[in-house]
Amino acid sequence: MRFEGSPEVLRNLFRKKRLLDAGDVDHCRYRPLILACSGLMRGVYAGGQCRALDRFGLTKIFDTAVGISTGAPMLGFFLAGQIQQHLDIYWNEAGGDKFVSFARLWKGGRPVADTDYIAGVFRGKMDQGAIIRSRTKFYAAATCVRSGEGHLLDVKKVAPDPVEAMHASYAMPKLCGRVVTLDGTEYLDGAVSMSMPIGRIIEEFRPTDLLVLTNCADEEKDSAFANLLSALLVHDFPEPFRRSYLSRNKVFAEETQYLRKQRDCRYAILWTDKDVGRFERDPTKLEYAAVRAQAHLANLLGHAKADVEDEQSQLLAAE
Repeated sequence: MRFEGSPEVLRNLFRKKRLLDAGDVDHCRYRPLILACSGLMRGVYAGGQCRALDRFGLTKIFDTAVGISTGAPMLGFFLAGQIQQHLDIYWNEAGGDKFVSFARLWKGGRPVADTDYIAGVFRGKMDQGAIIRSRTKFYAAATCVRSGEGHLLDVKKVAPDPVEAMHASYAMPKLCGRVVTLDGTEYLDGAVSMSMPIGRIIEEFRPTDLLVLTNCADEEKDSAFANLLSALLVHDFPEPFRRSYLSRNKVFAEETQYLRKQRDCRYAILWTDKDVGRFERDPTKLEYAAVRAQAHLANLLGHAKADVEDEQSQLLAAE
């Protein structure tokens, strides 16, 4: 686990919380945005990190949340106040054969990654009303199949419900067996076109502080075999979609470099370890990854909270 960026981002979360709790409009000076990236089963890392944020009472302080692929439902449970209760979906329902089974490649029938099944699990457990009532603006990244362009879907407004917006964000090309159609547009995985949409979200939402949950270790590169598999998965998709899909890792690296150089907002990146892969099935490894991620961020948040409390004590003493 590694933290990169400005510790001031974490301190500002507590400054924002104090002002919000007091009903002080000065909280608008801080406009925090949380971005949770893709990674399939690596979403347990972001889940553990969201548990740490929840433990410190920071669930309601983000002005904007953007989820990409697995990051979308993770933020959904976080904003609904259910991340402590339902993170175990990742090592129970999502970790079983009902969700992902490569044996289905030659057996036929259900798709390799049955996103309809996992969407049903989310729909049965996620408090979608709480998401809609949340003060946080919530967007899920999805990719238009025809144009290959990324869209930020307003999760609270998509019909039939927020879960279907999230479904569009994590519907994996080819592996899930179908596209997700919303208002006449066909969508697939947001990571295809928006693996790390830093420039887009800074321009569109103007955050003062950006917290990025990467669900990966320091800009990992795919193997030659993985690149070949990627090409095979999308060979029959429209050319713009193929181009976006095959350049997603390059875009991730470029946008990360842009984030490091930009001066429009403070940023903090949480990188993970490498112990969990995208298709990890071991429930013990998945749960322990969440525990490690939670402990790492909780330690950082503890220091940030102490700094802000000391700052406030000094201000009171000066008065």
